[in-house]
Amino acid sequence: MLWLCVLVVHNAYSQTLDSVSPDTALLGTTLTAQISGTGTLFQSSSPQGFFLEQGLTSIYASLSTANYFSDQSMEINFVIPPGAPSGSYNLVYSYFDTTAAAPLVTLTLSNAVNIVTPSLYLSGNVFVDTNNNGVKDGAEVGLAGQRIFVTPDNQTFYSKPNGDYTIPTFTGNKTIAWQNNNAGYVLSAGSQTSYTGNYSANTSGLDFGVINSGPALVSITPDSVMAGTTLNAVISALGTVLQNSSPQGAINFLYATDPLQISYAGTGGNPVNIISNTSFSTSLVFPLNAPAGYWNLVVNYFDTTTMSNINLILPNSILVHAPEIFLEGNAYADRDSNALHDITEGGVSNQDITITPDNQNFITDNLGNYKIPTSRGNKTVSITPNGNWVVNPLAPSSISGNYISTTAGLDFPLLGPGPYLTSITPDSALAGTTLQALISGYGTVFQSSSPPSSIIEAALFRNSPTSVYYFALQNSIVSLDDENFTADFPIPANANPGLYNLSVTYEDSPFNYVTLVLPNSVTITQPQ
Repeated sequence: MLWLCVLVVHNAYSQTLDSVSPDTALLGTTLTAQISGTGTLFQSSSPQGFFLEQGLTSIYASLSTANYFSDQSMEINFVIPPGAPSGSYNLVYSYFDTTAAAPLVTLTLSNAVNIVTPSLYLSGNVFVDTNNNGVKDGAEVGLAGQRIFVTPDNQTFYSKPNGDYTIPTFTGNKTIAWQNNNAGYVLSAGSQTSYTGNYSANTSGLDFGVINSGPALVSITPDSVMAGTTLNAVISALGTVLQNSSPQGAINFLYATDPLQISYAGTGGNPVNIISNTSFSTSLVFPLNAPAGYWNLVVNYFDTTTMSNINLILPNSILVHAPEIFLEGNAYADRDSNALHDITEGGVSNQDITITPDNQNFITDNLGNYKIPTSRGNKTVSITPNGNWVVNPLAPSSISGNYISTTAGLDFPLLGPGPYLTSITPDSALAGTTLQALISGYGTVFQSSSPPSSIIEAALFRNSPTSVYYFALQNSIVSLDDENFTADFPIPANANPGLYNLSVTYEDSPFNYVTLVLPNSVTITQPQ
C-alpha cells in the first residue's frame, strides 16, 4: 500500500504540458489548438480552465469546444481578441486530478503560443438584398450572425449587428465565401457567391446580398457580453408582426444558447418591450459559467398572420467572453454602528449593488454577499439599500478604485430596520464571577416601566442547541433609555468555556413580547 501511494504522488508531480499545435495565431481569429501532455488526465479530469497568459492579459478557451482524444491529447478553441497584445503567451491549464496529492493541479507551458498582428484585413457586408440586384442600396439593412469562411486560412467569421465583417489575414491567395447557416436566408440572384484573389493590401467591398422567404432575425445590439452579467439589447427582425396585445407582446419565449446547447441565458423575468412590428428590447442574463465563444439567439413568437408559433434563430450572433477579475463584498447589519464588519454582524440579503462604468446591477444573496465579474480598470461599486436599510453615515455608499486583480472585502455597513441588539460591554467574563454589562440595541424600546428580561444563553463552539441559561439578576436591570440598559449576570464556577449568545426579551407594547439575539457575543473562560 505504501508503494502504491508513493507511485501516485510521483505521478502527480510528473504531469506536464508538452506542445500546442498550431502554435501561432492571428489577432482577431480563433485558434483551434491540439494540446498534448505527459501524465495528464485530460479526459477524466474536471477542467477548471485553459487560458493563454501574457502579463495581465488572459485569453480563456471555450470549454464547450473541448474535444478529448485521450488522457494526454485534446483539442480546444481560443478566441483571440483583436485588441490583445501581440507576442509570446504561456499556456496554463488548471484542473482537478483525483489521483494527485493536491487535487487542484495547475500546469504551465512557457512561450507556447505566438500571437501576431495581421498583415492585412479583408472586409465586407452581408445585407438583405430586397431588389435582388447584388448591390447594397440605401434602404437595405445589414444582417448579424452571417457566416463568412476564408480559405486556405480555414477560419470562420461572423457579421456584426450592422452586417459588417472583417477578416484579419496574411498576404496571398484567398477565397472568401458566404455560408448558409440555416437562418432562413439564401444568396440573392444578383449577389456574388464568393471572392477569390491574390490579396496584398487591405480590401473592402466584399459584400454578399441575401434574401429570405419568411420571417427572420436580423441583428442584436450590442452583440457581446461578459459571463455572469446581463445583456441589455435591442433585437431586430424582418417579416415579423410583433404586437403589444399582451404584456409580452407576441413573444412566447426567447433565450441565447452556446452552439452545443449546454448553457442558456434567459430573460430572468425581465420584460420584453415591443418597439415595432419588427423590433423589441429585452435583457438576457448570462450565467457565470457561460462558456466563452459565439452563442445563438432563439426567439419564438405567435404570428397573427399565419395564426401559428414561429421559431427564429440568429446563429453565432452573441460573443460571450470570460471575466478578467471579480470584485466581491458583503452588505451587513452594523449592529454596533462602528462601520467595521465584526464577526457577530450578519449579512443583509436583497440589497442592490451597481458597478460603473459597466452599468450592471447585482443583488446580495441570502448571506449578504455579492460577486461581480468585470474587466480590469477603474470601477465604482455602489449600494442602494432596500427594505428601510440605510448606509452607516460613517461609511461611503460607493467604493472606487483601479482594480487589476480580483479584490474582496468591498463591504457596506447598513443600519436598520430595528429592533436588534448591537453590543454587550464588556463581552467576556470569568466563570465564578458576575458580568456587569451594558447592553445596547437599535430600534428597541427598553423602557423603565417595562424592564427587559435579560439572559445569556449558552452556545457550543459548534453552535449546537443547548438548554443552559445564565439569567441576569432581575433587580440589577436598569434601563438607561430605549436603546441601552445595564444588568448583572452571575456566571457559575462550573460554566463551560466558550462563546455564548446574548438573548434579550422585553415587552414593547402591552402583551407584545420581543426576543432579540446577538450571536457569539460573550466569551466565558475558566480562571487560571
